[in-house]
Amino acid sequence: MRRGALHIVYQPIVDHAATALFGWEALARPVLHGTTLRPDVWFRAAHQCGSAARADALSLILAVTHLSAFPREVRAKPLFVNVLPSSLTDEAYVQVLETVARQLTGGLSEQLVVEIVEYVDYDPAALREAVRRLRALGVRIALDDVGTDHASLKAFTLLRPEFVKLDRSLIQGLSAAPARRQGLAEWVRQVQAVSVVIAEGVETRQDLTAVRETGITLSQGYYWSPPVAPDGRAYIAVEIEIKRHALFETVRRRAGCLTHPDVIRTSQELDSLILRYYRG
Repeated sequence: MRRGALHIVYQPIVDHAATALFGWEALARPVLHGTTLRPDVWFRAAHQCGSAARADALSLILAVTHLSAFPREVRAKPLFVNVLPSSLTDEAYVQVLETVARQLTGGLSEQLVVEIVEYVDYDPAALREAVRRLRALGVRIALDDVGTDHASLKAFTLLRPEFVKLDRSLIQGLSAAPARRQGLAEWVRQVQAVSVVIAEGVETRQDLTAVRETGITLSQGYYWSPPVAPDGRAYIAVEIEIKRHALFETVRRRAGCLTHPDVIRTSQELDSLILRYYRG
């Protein structure tokens, strides 16, 4: 399994309540003979071949290594790295993870968030000791693609993750589904007693507004940015989209008054970011 077999891109996780970058999810893009493969298919195949831990270790190492291409202030943000459940009980993978966690940002291992993906079925009870070991290092846990089904609720109850990432099927079209929005808000209130909730798959301003109304403060999706390559210019592009949303919200709060000082200041900040982007 070669390093060239995986490319790493990063998708921002945004604190839409504060209109600020919260963190990144590192996404592995498997490549075979120049063709990009579906990550779920590739990692599932690795699991079936007994190579899941090697695949996850490679993904982790690359995710942390390429993060250095971002500006210093960005590198200190939480980094979500996907992992198959079976890898968390594999000693070779755990040793790699422990080494990486100790090296991150001068020992700030809490920057690292292990995001358990559901590419394969698993018993969350079998992961409790592995999760305890990671937490002893300061590493935090996230559950990916969480829904309201029994399996998701069982994993949430047994593992008590620091972060819960809602399945995009619960988010997309939320603005046009008031009953679903009300039910989700009630569910979020219960979950937030234990975990921070992140809405995945946010693609429209209308759905972002609906997400905010449920009490969720963190979101991720193409509304903010597609996954980007690890470089400073790509980061500025992400900041532009966040600031563009901040300007929209500021105008809305100021009843459309374009001459209000808050609107002018936010507009100037956006202009400055755009200039930085085009100047390279």
